[in-house]
Amino acid sequence: MTELRKGEKLSHSPRPASFLFVLLALSLLLVRCSSQQSASQQMSYVLGKEFLLQPDFRVYQSEEDTSELYFKVGTQRLLYTRQNKDDAFTARLKVNVDALFSVGDKIPFFQDSSLFTDRDNNQSAKELIGRMKVVHPPGRDFILRVSLTDINRNITETRLLRSLVSGEASERQGFMLFDARTEAPLVGKTVQDADTLLVKYRDSAVDMLYCHFLQSKSGIARPPFDAAEEPKEDFEVGARLDLPVRDGYARLPISRGRGLYFIHADSASTTGCSLFQFEEGFPSISMASQLVGPIRYLSSNEEFAKITQSTNIKIAAEQFWIDRCGGKERAKEVIKSFYNRVENANSFFTSSKEGWKTDRGMIYIIFGAPDAVYAKENSETWVYGQDANVLSLNFSFSRRDNPFSENDFVLQRSQAYRNFWYTALEFWRSGQIFSL
Repeated sequence: MTELRKGEKLSHSPRPASFLFVLLALSLLLVRCSSQQSASQQMSYVLGKEFLLQPDFRVYQSEEDTSELYFKVGTQRLLYTRQNKDDAFTARLKVNVDALFSVGDKIPFFQDSSLFTDRDNNQSAKELIGRMKVVHPPGRDFILRVSLTDINRNITETRLLRSLVSGEASERQGFMLFDARTEAPLVGKTVQDADTLLVKYRDSAVDMLYCHFLQSKSGIARPPFDAAEEPKEDFEVGARLDLPVRDGYARLPISRGRGLYFIHADSASTTGCSLFQFEEGFPSISMASQLVGPIRYLSSNEEFAKITQSTNIKIAAEQFWIDRCGGKERAKEVIKSFYNRVENANSFFTSSKEGWKTDRGMIYIIFGAPDAVYAKENSETWVYGQDANVLSLNFSFSRRDNPFSENDFVLQRSQAYRNFWYTALEFWRSGQIFSL
């Protein structure tokens, strides 16, 4: 456990922020916010850039009028400095939270801001996990705009988080999870192998929780010009686990491999808390088998079958790139860029399947980071090129109703994308890194 020194309070809030920092392992997601526009929020994705904080988040509605925002940041993402040679190396993290009823609101109904410090990192990799309370009207959904700033490096990253506190949807944020061994909060929606998780439900009168284990049968995203009917997310439902609640917590074993743990308080409910377990090391690429899937966007049926049927998948995947790049040195550069995008896609766009398989993940991998993103409550528009320029390329995504994820966005496909798509593929297949 890491003890952090709390700095001065930077602004007044209806409730004080309290922080708990603990040691864990690293993970997910970021967005940088630039300016507001009427009903939308303009954001710029700075994916793949250096020195990013990549915070992860979880919202837990602990009471009717109170939610708890958990976040985590890896210390290797922070800059530790000292004023004098005898001083301890110190990181300074500023956290700002605005609660809004709509993305376009200019005046938040709740604000809080705090400065915290972490000393004597000693180059050891750990995670800082924080908790902040947010006071809100009962029964009304809202949006959290959370900005984390590394003061020493002057880097700020901002996320927009939907907080659903009305109707059945509120069940998604009615659970909080902890590692049974360390008692550390589980922040984010993915989990690696662990012996057991502790599950806390907001209603202390409930004495039994339920968990279904599901495995996704959905494939990867279709090309942006494929206007066929959008397939629904498809899952194979496994056995149900009954989880007795004792002393306020249910114990959930994590041992079933890749898939989705769906936790709910009503055995017949279709809403609840989702927890995803993907390949080892996710969202990073750490296994040879993880190299293959994303190649499908670039390869022919015959090429892909040759790789997947090879006795050595790693060598076959590397040879695919060497053949297109004309040599190992060039292939190393292209491979690094391509799989950096895959890892970022996993970090940003994972929903009920890995981020690289999603529509946003596909566009990001093939075309690179957009120059701007306009976000509303249920949609995003990505702009490649100058804003409002007729020559710019725009991709529009709409949030899909998904009982397991708030991060599921579907591309509005069009034949107008066909030439752009094949031009990009031609670049990649000729050993060139494509970016618009």
